[in-house]
Amino acid sequence: MTTRDQLKQKYDGKAIGDIERLIKESRSTSFAAQRDATLALSYLKMSGRFKENPQYQKSSFETYLMGQYNMRMGTFIENERAVTHFPKVAERYGIGLVAKVRRKCGAKAERTVFKEIEASHGKGPIKQAKIETIINKHSPAPAVKAPHVDWHTKYEAEATEHAETKRLLVEANDQIKRLKATVLELRPLRDMKAAIEPFMRDMTTS
Repeated sequence: MTTRDQLKQKYDGKAIGDIERLIKESRSTSFAAQRDATLALSYLKMSGRFKENPQYQKSSFETYLMGQYNMRMGTFIENERAVTHFPKVAERYGIGLVAKVRRKCGAKAERTVFKEIEASHGKGPIKQAKIETIINKHSPAPAVKAPHVDWHTKYEAEATEHAETKRLLVEANDQIKRLKATVLELRPLRDMKAAIEPFMRDMTTS
């Protein structure tokens, strides 16, 4: 693992222009070149010396990284971690694989994944499909997304149902009022019937 003291020892005596030129020249496809460029960037971030470039005196390292090398901070962090923590794995399988294992399997499982990949080599080169199988085996199951609810449509349906219920209640209340009025209208007739019923009984029995 590359330490800060090692980086300081390697780059402290170099001018900022020389370090930047080294980074630009080293950003090729070979692992050694990628490693050198990443470690040089790591040194500039750690020491703050990227501010020696007059164009970035008041800028963050992230701004410097994007402006000077068109590299995102997330990409740099993945590269830095690969070449400092897992240099042998990164050299053999590529920096991209180290970053992918971290993203998909998490920090706790990555060492186990790398050991299984190494153990699966046998005598010949390991196939990419086998590597993917190992990575997927240690990847947590994706979280189940909650079903989408169309709240607008649901609200409209509830509002419509509420309006219908309110309409039925109004109708029921009107009907009750009409029944009460009918009862009041019929009450004198009932009283009259009750008054003449004794006479009607007398007439039928005589």
